[in-house]
Amino acid sequence: MRQAEKAKYVPWYRLAEKALGDLIPHPKNDAEITKWVSQEDWLLIPSYTERSLTEARSRPDPNLYFSLENGSIRI
Repeated sequence: MRQAEKAKYVPWYRLAEKALGDLIPHPKNDAEITKWVSQEDWLLIPSYTERSLTEARSRPDPNLYFSLENGSIRI
């Protein structure tokens, strides 16, 4: 998945930041957000302890993610 396609998730992460406050990391720039977008086209919301998408995907707790496709949102 190209970086430009991943950018569609940036506003949704910023909205999650506002809703979840200090429960999730606050990236300094868009590139720090798009690194959490998978090749399968979904955005994982990381915890503070996670440093990579692979690590976050394998956490024992449930994941929070967004998937945008065909004009709909899956959470």
